[in-house]
Amino acid sequence: MVSFERAATDVWSFSDISQLIEDAQNLRGEFPVYAVLNNADVSGSDNNEAIEAISDYPALKYLDAPVRRRKSIATSAGKGLSVFEHGPKDAKACEEIQSLINIIFK
Repeated sequence: MVSFERAATDVWSFSDISQLIEDAQNLRGEFPVYAVLNNADVSGSDNNEAIEAISDYPALKYLDAPVRRRKSIATSAGKGLSVFEHGPKDAKACEEIQSLINIIFK
């Protein structure tokens, strides 16, 4: 998250999202729901505060694969590309996205 203070609306929505998840699971059965810090701060305590907030909602499983705020991600997306396709390569951004992919699909 960019900043816990600026992302408070994201955290406030956890309750509503958790209710939607519960309703959907009551209709369709259990399915995994993941929460990831996107646009996370590179340093500071805001990320930890957001992770704590996620832990208050058992319907959301936190994946420890934060994607940090990186210009290359925004630039790539603006061009309709992934960080893997856009050059020059940002090794840190590629590593973060690959880590998230590995956790989800392995």
